[in-house]
Amino acid sequence: KMYKTDEEINLGLPISLFDEFNVEDYPSVGIYKSMYGLYDENEDTDKYYILKEKAFKSLYIFPEEERREIFDVLVNFCIKWVNKGDLEFHKETLVIYDWGIDNDIILENGKLSPTSFRNYVVIGLRIDEFDKVETFIKRNTDLLNEDRKENALNFNLARVEFYRQNYNEVIAYLNKVNYDDIWYNVNSKVLLFASFYEIDEIDTLISSAESFLTFLRREKDVQNVRTNRYLSYTKYLIKIVKNKIRKDKIRKLKEQLTNEKSVVNKNWLLEKIDEILI
Repeated sequence: KMYKTDEEINLGLPISLFDEFNVEDYPSVGIYKSMYGLYDENEDTDKYYILKEKAFKSLYIFPEEERREIFDVLVNFCIKWVNKGDLEFHKETLVIYDWGIDNDIILENGKLSPTSFRNYVVIGLRIDEFDKVETFIKRNTDLLNEDRKENALNFNLARVEFYRQNYNEVIAYLNKVNYDDIWYNVNSKVLLFASFYEIDEIDTLISSAESFLTFLRREKDVQNVRTNRYLSYTKYLIKIVKNKIRKDKIRKLKEQLTNEKSVVNKNWLLEKIDEILI
């Protein structure tokens, strides 16, 4: 499961045989047995906490590559439960990432991957850990590759301020983002347009959003399934703004949007529609 292989591995004996032996005197065996246990059908969260305790205690008996495998099993289990909406495992994911960074488990040549950085920020903001996420960003931005540092710092601090509802601060941080990177370009526009909406800068919002639509349609290198999500978001937001006083049209928009599968920031758009319909 860990490596997504279809290979059938025959050990020549049942795994249950190991239950007959006391492996606690052999931490490496005990930890690997616990890692295996996380992949059974029951998805037993108690087994996660057992593995976590063992790993935190005995990490340094393992070589570097195996430490990373232990981390991957723990964090993948956490994210599986995060995707189920379990708030406790949102917190656990942050704990495991902090452990992985502090013990130099997930750093490659001293660098943190953009995916790990982004996961921490997104998961932390979902559970309102604003101060913790802000500290993480400021403390760990230097662990990113040089060409990503400045954008990562400003864009993710903008994210934090958006969750805090400090929309002018969001705009100030986004003004420092270099839009040459297409990922930061399109995701910054999502936050920027939403912030314009929240502070009632409607003319600026419409003008900026329409320019963005033109950009997405014109640039061939961004015309793909993922960027279509941003195209849809921008179209819906413009329609919401232009039809705020037409509740009949807003109701139809809500129905259409609810059935859409490919729209970034969909929950926020639905929330704004519901505010209009109250």
